[in-house]
Amino acid sequence: MKTAFLPAESSADFLEEIRRRVMTVITQQPGVPFSIYLLAEMLGIPPQFIEAAFIDFEGPEESPHFPGALLHMSQMSKQVIYLP
Repeated sequence: MKTAFLPAESSADFLEEIRRRVMTVITQQPGVPFSIYLLAEMLGIPPQFIEAAFIDFEGPEESPHFPGALLHMSQMSKQVIYLP
């Protein structure tokens, strides 16, 4: 089994850019769960980077980027959902 390591670019700015790109996609269809693997394919970002960018969003939390909105990333189903 291979272990994925995030590159040096996985700084806060790098992960913030990934979050921004993912949020651009998922906010267009609120309430629809997006698979991390589908998002990776759509955005050309490896799935482990998307997981790293949203690791703090396990469980419903208010999104700092969209006040009043909930963002949830499920580690079990590997999905991200935006709830306005």
